[in-house]
Amino acid sequence: MNEDRRFPRVQTEIMERAWQRADRKVAATLIRTAQDYAQGDASHRSVVWLRHLIDQIDDFVALMALADQLPEHTLALRELAALANGRIKDVLTELAASEPDFLPLLATARNNLTTRLSALGRREPALAAAEEAAALCRELAAQQPEVFRSNLAVALAVKGNCLDALGRAADALAANVEAIATLSPVFVEQPAAFGHWMAPMSGNTWNVASVLDESRTWSDWDPPSQSCKMNKCQQRRARMSIEPPQQSGCLPRI
Repeated sequence: MNEDRRFPRVQTEIMERAWQRADRKVAATLIRTAQDYAQGDASHRSVVWLRHLIDQIDDFVALMALADQLPEHTLALRELAALANGRIKDVLTELAASEPDFLPLLATARNNLTTRLSALGRREPALAAAEEAAALCRELAAQQPEVFRSNLAVALAVKGNCLDALGRAADALAANVEAIATLSPVFVEQPAAFGHWMAPMSGNTWNVASVLDESRTWSDWDPPSQSCKMNKCQQRRARMSIEPPQQSGCLPRI
């Protein structure tokens, strides 16, 4: 490493003081600088400073604020995005151990970490995080189904995507079918509100079923009506809220 690329203590102190005064602005400036000039160089000052901040911050709110500013789709900063979300998960795990009110945030953090690890091609760790998220969401949904049913559905679908990426199509199909069955009751009641989740779930399930040569039986399956009773008006609104099954996509973040 060149001498001018080292990380002097004085620069660290200046950057830390700036963060304490204007955290979001400092993070935004560093992120934009890294995107424009780092060019994938992990030793670039902007990247090193961001990594330093992520390592030092213990306040999960500040960590989440920094992580939220990292682009959802990024090549230059995807390692830092995974690091930030991993730190958030670790901090919330400690907090949730004594304060159950943090469990919903922990479930979200695990799902977000899954997304970041998947972007790096770290499939096994991504699946582990997805399984943890789904297990926690299942516990929360058992206690308050009206609040956490949709979270469980998304967590199951994310788990299904991870299983599919690992070539475990049968397990992926089972997870996706459960996700659709879990989401269907609220989707039937509010198709416009939950259609953006049901659409990629249906598309992904169709694709996995096709790989398993189960598309013939799946083609006649109507997710909402199979899970609960609907009148004709509800059926019409539900179908209008779902894209054709072949149009699969990525699930929105919780």
